[in-house]
Amino acid sequence: MRFTIDFEKLPPEAHHWFSTLPEGLGTERFFRANEYLNGYVDRLAHEHVTALRGEPIARAAHWNWMLRKLERSRLAELDPWGRLAALAPMDDPADAVKGRALEEIPDLAPSFALLDCARVGYVEFLRGARDGASILLAPSSLSIWQRYFDNVDVIYSANNRVAARLVESALARARPNHDGAVLLEAGGGLGSAAEAVLARSRGRIARYRFTEPFPFFLAGARRKLARSFPDVAIDYAALDLHHPLAAQGVAPASVDVVLAVNVLHVLRDVSRALAEIRTALRPGGSLVLVECTRFAPGVPIYVDYAFQLLDEFFRVDDLGPSRPHGGFLTVKCWRELLAAAGFRVECEFPDHAIAARWYDSLHLVGFEAV
Repeated sequence: MRFTIDFEKLPPEAHHWFSTLPEGLGTERFFRANEYLNGYVDRLAHEHVTALRGEPIARAAHWNWMLRKLERSRLAELDPWGRLAALAPMDDPADAVKGRALEEIPDLAPSFALLDCARVGYVEFLRGARDGASILLAPSSLSIWQRYFDNVDVIYSANNRVAARLVESALARARPNHDGAVLLEAGGGLGSAAEAVLARSRGRIARYRFTEPFPFFLAGARRKLARSFPDVAIDYAALDLHHPLAAQGVAPASVDVVLAVNVLHVLRDVSRALAEIRTALRPGGSLVLVECTRFAPGVPIYVDYAFQLLDEFFRVDDLGPSRPHGGFLTVKCWRELLAAAGFRVECEFPDHAIAARWYDSLHLVGFEAV
């Protein structure tokens, strides 16, 4: 398969930047892992389009996503009306790419398992014969999600390493009361971000308020964190960012750091949630926000492939210039949303303004905003 970044051909200043990023991001292995997953999704899209070419399609938006994804990877040509004009032959099949990737980077297994979970039902989904929840959220799929949202997954763990780095910075900046710093994590899932944060900064955190609205994830996180950090005071609650925080036990000006890792993009009204978070922060407090991003509005990325099967991915109440669609947003959109809510970005990591000069497929950003 074709890799879009070749470390050996980067100019010296770019090579230095890509190879020295902290938190394990500045390695050729990390970027090759990202490229393998992207190439695999291209081949899955090619496989589905080949299987359904000429058939009526019930899920037009998802079909169009596949065509645009293939066009972006130069594997398809579209006519002026966005219809498929030509489909390039594949140089190697999906399973061959997966095999090479897992041989080189075994830690990618959880990410491939999630993609394969979607792959099994995607053609029937496009035909309208199945819904996305029956594919991704069946009881048999829950173990796949557990492995995916875990720090053993080399790609997903990068989100948590970035979060831990920025939380450390935010705690150093915080002015907690005499009882010590309070951190509230929103949408903590199965606890992998909390695991990374506490491993790095638990000595600075007096109280960790772990919240997650999905009971299965909340229970799993409680078990994981209790085993790993029996000496840390951790509260657990089913907080829902769609509703006012004060009514759910989060008093105004009561938190030093709010952490949200790949959470806010699924909310129906991001602006309202950011306003609620700002109210909950003490003076001098910080929001640490980590998100998957896309290069430009509407540009398909491989991470869409599985998640867009779920209706919640597209449910948006606050469409506007800073949120032109549901799902993952651009770095620019996040900067605008934060500014509109009264936040100032203190730190952005990695710096996408630098990365974009040589590489448009870096899908991860973290902000510390005050």
